[in-house]
Amino acid sequence: MLRNAGTVIGTTGKLSEPKPFVKDSRTGSTEYPAVGVTPAEPAIRARQGAGVQALENELNALRARNDQAVAAQRPPSPFDGKVEPGFKPPPPKPLPAYTGPKIDVPVAKDATADTPTTAKALTAKKKSTLRKPNEKKSGAGSGQPET
Repeated sequence: MLRNAGTVIGTTGKLSEPKPFVKDSRTGSTEYPAVGVTPAEPAIRARQGAGVQALENELNALRARNDQAVAAQRPPSPFDGKVEPGFKPPPPKPLPAYTGPKIDVPVAKDATADTPTTAKALTAKKKSTLRKPNEKKSGAGSGQPET
C-alpha cells in the first residue's frame, strides 16, 4: 500500500512486473489459517479385521527372524580376550641408524690442552658476536632493587 502511494507521488521507483514463473506458481486465493486456531486433524483410517491380522502376522514373522538370528551359533573369535600363558608380543622393528652430526666424539686437538676436545665443547667455548651481554639495570618501576 505504501509502495503504491510512493510510486504515485514519485518518491520510489516504478514497480516491476513479476516474472512469468512467479505468476504461474502463485495461486489465485491467498487464504491463510488464522493465528492461534489449530486446523482439523486429517482423518486416520483404522485398520479393520484382515488388515490388522496381516500386519500382526508380518510383525510376528519379523520377530521370529530376529530371534533366530540372535540364537544362531557363532564361531569363536580368536580375539575373545584370553591371552595364552607365556605370550610375548613380537619385538619392535629396529630403528634406522643415526646419520646426523656426531656429538661428544673427539674432533680436534685444542692448542692449549693436550687432550682432544669434543664438538660440544668447541661450540660451548664460542661466544656469540651477535648479541651484547645481558645487562640488567633497575629502573624506577621495574620492581628490582638497586644493587
